Amino acid sequence: MLLFKGHPESVGKTKRVYKAIPMDTKQKIIEEVRHGMHGYKGYQMRGKEITGLFMDAVHIEAMLTLMNYKRILVVTSYEDSKYSALTDEGFNPVLHAGDHMLPIVHHYNNNDSKMYVTKVKSGESIYSQLYEKFDISSVNVDSYYTLGSEFKTKTTVKFDAVVLLGTEAQQMGKYQASDIKKVFAPYCKEEFDLIDIYRGEARTLRGVKKEKDLMQHRHGYKNVVGLTSWDFKNPLYVRAGDNLAWTKWMSIY
Repeated sequence: MLLFKGHPESVGKTKRVYKAIPMDTKQKIIEEVRHGMHGYKGYQMRGKEITGLFMDAVHIEAMLTLMNYKRILVVTSYEDSKYSALTDEGFNPVLHAGDHMLPIVHHYNNNDSKMYVTKVKSGESIYSQLYEKFDISSVNVDSYYTLGSEFKTKTTVKFDAVVLLGTEAQQMGKYQASDIKKVFAPYCKEEFDLIDIYRGEARTLRGVKKEKDLMQHRHGYKNVVGLTSWDFKNPLYVRAGDNLAWTKWMSIY
């Protein structure tokens, strides 16, 4: 889609198509997002940063599309106070800064699925501002969710997928995915998936994973992405290669 030769698009219950976006359209998208973030608390946003941040989010969007979820709740965790920058000197995303581009990538991908983000009433986040500018649907919450805590919101939507974006825990240690799913069950369909996107080491989520489904989709997606060993010599695409190893930082329960 935004970075590669092909990106999946979901249409209806079963149909998948791979599409590519012309370079001039990609440049327009990057400029629109850069403009949406530039100047926030004096932050000077650069186009290469947007590309670097997209490098994480596009792979999550691809997985969600291939799994054919239709109503997706994204549980955000990005707080300004926890990040001194969005990317490092090589334009690689810091922690989960790139993952939080997911709703923006989803917006441009034009899938027939609907994505909602959690919006903390008193939270300060550059992404909250960005989501508002792009009219990303949201559900209000009082605080950022952490494993081991309660989750409360008001919505009539029943989600078939809940995505934890860099969610930390109240205490370091191991947590059961089944317990976390119980927390979100009141807002979800009877059968729903919990997707854990986590690049840290402070906590572990345990449970029966849907690795077979995940890896089956990854194989086909990897072939369509169109990256070769030559591409991975470019420092920017090293991150892409790491992200293609979905099971290292992504788990579905």
